Amino acid sequence: MPKPAADPHPTISLDELVRRLGDDSTPPDQIRPYILSVPSAGGGIAPEFQPNPSRVTGLERGLEGGFLVASLNASSRARRHRRYRDRIAGGWTGPRIVSEGDSWFHYPLFLDDIIDHLMEDHAILSLDAAGDTLAQMLQQNEIIRAVERERASAVLLSAGGNDLFQGGNIANLIETVSVGATAPELVGPRFDAFLTRILADYRAMILRIRAAHPQVLILIHGYSAAFSRMDRWIGHPLKSKGVMPASVQNRVVEVMLARFNAAQKGMAADPAMGGRVIQVDLAGLGRAAHNWYDEIHMDGATNAEAAKAFAKALKTHLPAGGLESGLESGGTPPEVDRPVAAVAAHARQLMSLDEPHLLAELDRRIALVELDPSQAELPSMELLTVAEGELEGGLPRIGPTTRRLLRRWERELYELLCGSDPDDKADRGKLRDAAGVGPDALVGALAGWLVAGPLGAPALLAGVIAAIIVKRFGTATLDQMCQIWRERLDAAR
Repeated sequence: MPKPAADPHPTISLDELVRRLGDDSTPPDQIRPYILSVPSAGGGIAPEFQPNPSRVTGLERGLEGGFLVASLNASSRARRHRRYRDRIAGGWTGPRIVSEGDSWFHYPLFLDDIIDHLMEDHAILSLDAAGDTLAQMLQQNEIIRAVERERASAVLLSAGGNDLFQGGNIANLIETVSVGATAPELVGPRFDAFLTRILADYRAMILRIRAAHPQVLILIHGYSAAFSRMDRWIGHPLKSKGVMPASVQNRVVEVMLARFNAAQKGMAADPAMGGRVIQVDLAGLGRAAHNWYDEIHMDGATNAEAAKAFAKALKTHLPAGGLESGLESGGTPPEVDRPVAAVAAHARQLMSLDEPHLLAELDRRIALVELDPSQAELPSMELLTVAEGELEGGLPRIGPTTRRLLRRWERELYELLCGSDPDDKADRGKLRDAAGVGPDALVGALAGWLVAGPLGAPALLAGVIAAIIVKRFGTATLDQMCQIWRERLDAAR
């Protein structure tokens, strides 16, 4: 009797799965069988995952129902960064590209997204993260420093879909449903107000990039029609408002996305964009339900067609000859005005607050930047959190946006300060020296590096973030800090 074939994916422990996720050299096929995709809580856009209980041992009670997407996002992003660095180190002379987007640009592990396909033939530094909204991209402010550091020729942006669909928001954007109301009648003033806000955020982000790097090509994209599957993003929210059947829901989405696409095209044609902003029209793709992975993500084959549209736009609009940088020719990249010394001084002042008050202060500043993006580059300001009354039971009342951004900054700071990327060794050495002097020296150095380094954090937030990080690690050396930090991140999974 022939022996049964060996299982190509034998059972592993949770510790081994975590190790594989943390190793950016692990092939995806050694991770995928051990992860299950699960619905995101509250209708969120970001895909969520959990360990596969039939293949992973050592699961703790409660862990099975919500393995954090942050771990897989970080692992996938690190893998992309390695691929980009390897391509550059291999002698790449073509254009360098920076991408910033949501799950249409980064859907880890289970779906070949647009950037996955584009990376086959392009050098792309991916800053993308599933679940990001436009406001969050504005707050993260990573693009300008990445373009400068990489001498990039082009920026690819994917945004707006999360704002429309996350948390069933589409139900809040339609008019009151009446008998016989048509889709165009349901898409009225409420959607107009939403579209005005989204386009304002788009303009703010693009004009910020153009102010620093006017020659860089910026590609944005619209969306093709999506299809209701009576799921949490389209079907259930619209049904809750009385919009039925699915064919009417699909028509509502089609009208919304057509108006979004038209508004994008109008913005790209604005003379203020200098002819360097191109809308990649994807409206002709995904015209059948089977072209979609779920209600709001096209499948891998259709994403490949979208990638071709991006590749064509890059070939058409980038300078001939594969110019390595879209920055002004000759000399060094223009310096962005980053008030490093003032931010560092402000961070040292913030060390007088305890961690709960620092978290509350960060929350207030993020809300301020959401209302007025021009405040993001202020190096300092008077405290917005002024009294014990700002806390509830000694804990800050911080919102989900602040929690999400802080988790992301913490994880990416850890990778940059404690990881193995050789490009960061000089910066790491300076921070190690500052840590040896004391907390005040370290918080100043860290805050200055946050605004001037590859993360390009908004100046108004950098000092608070640095103070929170240093408060958490006390007088530890940088090596001790990295060890404690790693344990903290593992515990947060």
